[in-house]
Amino acid sequence: MDNQSTDREIKVLICSIVLAIIGLGVIAYGWLSLPIAREQLSIAEDSAPISYSTPIIDSSYGDVISNYRTQDIRLSALNSFRHYRPAPNLWVNDLESVKSGASVRFLVDPASHIIYEAAAEGRTLLAYDDTRAKLNGPARGRMLAGIVLMAIGAFWGVRAARGSLPPPDACGD
Repeated sequence: MDNQSTDREIKVLICSIVLAIIGLGVIAYGWLSLPIAREQLSIAEDSAPISYSTPIIDSSYGDVISNYRTQDIRLSALNSFRHYRPAPNLWVNDLESVKSGASVRFLVDPASHIIYEAAAEGRTLLAYDDTRAKLNGPARGRMLAGIVLMAIGAFWGVRAARGSLPPPDACGD
């Protein structure tokens, strides 16, 4: 085995390790963005009328730029007033139709400032299951992307360790 081939194998091995570490990070990010169990959420109660603003949120994913309107609702959870929002593209329905003075109960995540559920007068204004479904898809997609990155890194790492290359051009050869 010549020196040039050993250098290529080391470069490919380093690239594959970096790729596997990035994949592990993407998996962790996906895992941490999974929806929280209902029992772990905090309760925030307020009396109607509930005031809120409706800002437009810009988001981008790669080259795809999109925006959506959401609700900013100021609530007190864990003795702290903060602005909370429903998950992207969800809405706390009929909030303005709740009778004045009626209690409105919100289940919120104080860490992410997301409203998971809202109920008033025996009606569900935002269902926990809808929020869970909306947050679950992107989180699982991130975990799948991380697994793919780790698999690619492992594949090229094994090839480099066995000496059965040519390495991919992405490693700068």
